[in-house]
Formats: sequence, C-alpha cells, structure tokens
Amino acid sequence: MKIISRATTFPLHSIATISAFLFFCSACILQASPLADLSSPSQETRDAAAKILRATYTPPSRTNWDVLVSTLKVGSPKTNIEAQLQALNLHVGGGVGSGNTETVTYPLDDYWSLECSFTNTADGRLAGVGLVGGLREVYTEPPTNFTGLWTDYYVNGQKSGEGYYKNGKLDGNGVGFDSKGKTNLIHHWVNGVSDGEETGFYPSGKIAYKGKYKAGKQAGHWIWYKEDGSIESEKDYEPK
Repeated sequence: MKIISRATTFPLHSIATISAFLFFCSACILQASPLADLSSPSQETRDAAAKILRATYTPPSRTNWDVLVSTLKVGSPKTNIEAQLQALNLHVGGGVGSGNTETVTYPLDDYWSLECSFTNTADGRLAGVGLVGGLREVYTEPPTNFTGLWTDYYVNGQKSGEGYYKNGKLDGNGVGFDSKGKTNLIHHWVNGVSDGEETGFYPSGKIAYKGKYKAGKQAGHWIWYKEDGSIESEKDYEPK
C-alpha cells in the first residue's frame, strides 16, 4: 500500500478500512453469480442471470462510503486528493468542466460514484464532494459475425439496450432503456451505421427529441421538446 505524508492523507486506520472494503467489493463482483454471468458471451446465460437479479438485486448502501467522503476536505489541493484516491486504487470514470470548476467522478461500486469538484485555478482545490447514484451497465460485445437479437443489462437485471445484429453489425432498430426498464432511446442502424429515425424519451415516456441520421450523420430537421410537449428548440442538418 502506498502511504502519503500524514499531513495530506487519511488516518492509517481509515485507509485500511476503506481498502479492505474495496477489496471485498471487487471480490464479490468477480466471484458472484449471477452478477458475473451478465458478462457471459452467451445471450441465454445473460438472460437467465438478469431474471434472477431482477428479483434479488439490492443496491449497495451509500453509508458504505461515509468514511471516505468524510476524509476529503473542501479546500484541499487537488494533487493531494488525487493521491489519496489513487492510494485506494480508485480511478477516474468521467469528468466535465463548467468554466470555474471541473467535476470528476470515481466509480466506487455497482451503484455509487464519488463526485469531486475542483476549482479551475493554478492551485486547483477541492470545491465540493459527494456521492451520486446510478446503476452500472454491463456491456458485452457479441461474437464475431453474430446474427440475432443481442441484449445487455444493468446490474439489477433490467435491460440497458438491445439491438438486432446481422453478420456482426447492428442492423435495424436499437433500443435503450433506463434502469427501471423504460425506453429512453430508439435508434436505427443499417449495416453498423446510424441511418434512419432516432427518438429520445423522458422517463415519463413523452418524447424528448426526434430526428434522422443519414450515413452516420445527423440529417434534416431535428426537434427537442419540453416534457409538456412544447418545442424547446429546432435545428436543420445537412444533408436534408
């Protein structure tokens, strides 16, 4: 274990506690079944595992990470925070900038991620820290030259996406789902290329936007809607 100077890191007992918990979580993910079966190259195995998980899955508690969050102090230098998280083998899962700050996420388990906001200054500092929830998607590539319906799942057993493949390439409608099983996207493919209608949906089921693709590019008239059905914005793309 890498130990950083006592002035800039966790108490040693906190590091040991959090590291042990992270190791336990990783072991569970690797050994558990049917969760591990969601990564199977067999569609039948994944379908069976998903059915079990839909009936049995319980999201991990956010209280598992209270100790970690409490040790990250607002105002601490960004380099110190990064070193602390690296010592726990946590890695960046994504990030977004907003001008004054940069927000970075670190996946913790199958549901929770740590979200850290840093100031965009020469001596970047931790401006805010918290936990955000969202079920992990388990995506598995279909076999080479696969033909048929291919479905991927969230860790709770709900579908995350499905599409029809022909000779290893998406061909036809692909459908995306939220973690509660509601459709949030319908997208059309032709021989592995986006081509045709795309429609996005709010969790309520109302249309969020719609438009077309042509040979992999947005084309024609696109419309974005507010949830009450009124138009929020419109844009024309070439080719028509």
